[in-house]
Amino acid sequence: MQNRRDFFKIWGAGAVSLMALSDINYALDNENLTVETQRKFKGFTKKKISADVLVAGGGMSGVCAAISAARNGASVILVQNRSRLGGNASSEIRMHVVGANSPEKTREWRETGLVEEFKLTDSATNLQRSFEVWDLMLYDKIVSEKNITLLLDTDVYDVDVKNSAINKVYALSSLLEEYYEIEAQYYIDCTGDATVAAVAGADYMRGREGKNLFNESLAPDKSDLKTMGNSILFFGKEFNQPMPYIKPEWARTFTTKDFVNRPINSWEYGYWWLEWGGELDALKDNRKIRHELLRILFGVWDYIKNSGDHPESANWALDWVGMIPGKRESRRVIGDHILIQSEVEHSEMFPDRVCYGGWPMDDHPPQGIDGKDLKPCQQIYLDNPYSIPLRCLYSRNIKI
Repeated sequence: MQNRRDFFKIWGAGAVSLMALSDINYALDNENLTVETQRKFKGFTKKKISADVLVAGGGMSGVCAAISAARNGASVILVQNRSRLGGNASSEIRMHVVGANSPEKTREWRETGLVEEFKLTDSATNLQRSFEVWDLMLYDKIVSEKNITLLLDTDVYDVDVKNSAINKVYALSSLLEEYYEIEAQYYIDCTGDATVAAVAGADYMRGREGKNLFNESLAPDKSDLKTMGNSILFFGKEFNQPMPYIKPEWARTFTTKDFVNRPINSWEYGYWWLEWGGELDALKDNRKIRHELLRILFGVWDYIKNSGDHPESANWALDWVGMIPGKRESRRVIGDHILIQSEVEHSEMFPDRVCYGGWPMDDHPPQGIDGKDLKPCQQIYLDNPYSIPLRCLYSRNIKI
C-alpha cells in the first residue's frame, strides 16, 4: 500500500520542478485588461498567481488534498468560496465528520490518514466539542503549511481549456475587490458541485442511473435526474424556565402521523432527516430548497414545542439554525472507472487503489420528508471496507 508521498507522485508531482512558497508568482498585471474585462470588474485589482497545484474547494476533501500535496513538497493554492474551511463539516452546516468506524457493526475500523489526524487533534484541543473551534483547527492546519496559499472568500468562476487540458483558472473575491488568474501544473476540483470540471467541459453524470446501465439492484428501473435531498440542521438548548415558541406564519404544520418513520427523541441536535429538494436541481434551485427546508425546520420545532406530544421540551429553545443547505449529491465527474454497487458490496481490491471506504451504502428517497410513508434512508452495511481506484478520481476527457 502506498504512502501519501507515493500517492502524490502518481499525479506527477515528482516529475515537475517544485517551488517554495516564496517563489510563487504573485504579480499584478493591470495593463493587459480588455475593455470588456475592465467594465466587468471595474475597480477590482487583477492578480496573477501560479503554483504546482490549484485546489478549488475548502471542504474536507479540499483540505486533505491541499495538505497532502503541500507535505509532499508541492506549492499549493487553495481557493475556498466561504470564510471558513470544512464544507458540510464546518460550523455553518455542522454535519460532524463520520466515517467507516461510525456504524456499530464496524466500530473497530479506523479512517486513518489526515481525517484521523484531524479527529485526534480535535479530541486533544477541543474538549468543549465546539464546531467553531473545529473550523479553527482546520484553519490552523492549512496556514501552518508553508507551501499553501489560502484564498478564502474566493469563487472560481471560469476556466481556460486548451487541447483538452486546463490551462488556467479564474477566481473572484468580492470581499477584497480582487480577481485572479491562476496557473498550475495540476488542478483538483473539490468544490462538491464539480464546478471547475463542469466549466472545463468534463463529462459528468447527475441523478440516478437505471438498473440496466450497471446492473445495480438498488437502482430505479429507469434513469432520472432525482437525487438525495439537502438538509438544514439546528441546535436546541435547555433553560431553567419554560421557553414558549411561536412559529413564523410561513412555516409548515406537522402532526404525529408525519413522523411515523422519523422518530423525535432529543432536542439538542437537529435531524438529518430534515431533508428536501431531491426532486429539484440542487444547484439552480438552491434558494428555493433553503427556504423550504426552513419552513420544514420551524414546522418540526413547532410540533415538538406545541403539539402536546413532547411536554418534556417545555424548557428547550432553538439556539442555532443553519442557513446553508448541506448537500448530499450534485454532479459526478466521470473517470476512466465508475465505482458500482457490486464492487462496494464485494469489497473489490483494485490494483490502483488509493483509498478505502467503509460507510454503509446509504440511499435516501428524493422526496425527503414529503415521503412520510417511506423510511428516510436505506442502509446496507458492509462486511469489509472497499477500495477506490485512482481511475475514479480524474476526468476521462479533461486532463488535470
